[in-house]
Amino acid sequence: MTSIISLKNRYEKEAYIYFDQSIRSIPKREDGTFIIDADTAHNNDLDAFRHAYVSARFTQEYGEHFADALGLANEVVSRNTSLERNMDLWNNSVGRQCGIDTQSGDDVGNAVKDALDRGGLIVTTNDSRRFSQHEDNQFENLLNLTKELSAELQSDLIDYCKDLLSPLIQTATTISTATQLIFNTLLSAEESFLPTRRVDPLTLDLDNDGIELVNVTSSTAFFDLDVIANEDGTYTSDGVKEQV
Repeated sequence: MTSIISLKNRYEKEAYIYFDQSIRSIPKREDGTFIIDADTAHNNDLDAFRHAYVSARFTQEYGEHFADALGLANEVVSRNTSLERNMDLWNNSVGRQCGIDTQSGDDVGNAVKDALDRGGLIVTTNDSRRFSQHEDNQFENLLNLTKELSAELQSDLIDYCKDLLSPLIQTATTISTATQLIFNTLLSAEESFLPTRRVDPLTLDLDNDGIELVNVTSSTAFFDLDVIANEDGTYTSDGVKEQV
């Protein structure tokens, strides 16, 4: 399967091309590439169109629940203001409906443009309309949406969320409690949502004292104590612990 980030980048490029050709010209560099930055594509009609278009395309590809979870994941880990989150989630919702009603990228572009022309998209944070579905407990809502997905899509979504968070955690001098909580919860969610990955451990007792030399604390590595292949024990930091 193509990675979610690769698909997202492709859909965003489609959105920019359609917008530039059918709605208004996007500023370009000398080499013809679009200038996409805070001045040209943030909290405006292009930003709104991109959110709706990408959400629609993911809805076509993977269904509305996955598209909803993906859009919410972006907002959960972003540094957007509450008004920016409201704008993005609103436009994502409009996009999902466009994705349900259409079959192709061209159809999506036309449907989202129609929504934009009719005033169906929020193009400024000054808009008084509110998207109430994920107004409270956004992270809890994200986890609940994830539970509704297939195991494969759960895995893809969790990997995507970790990819979003990892650069923040690696580069930031201080990590907010909320960000760290989200990252840790995603790691534990992977164990909760997805089938346990069984690993056959290999340990070496080089000093002949009966203690393995590899620390596999909290692992899900199993071994067979009674040689009947029923995976009845685990390794812990204290050595071998037989399961009952």
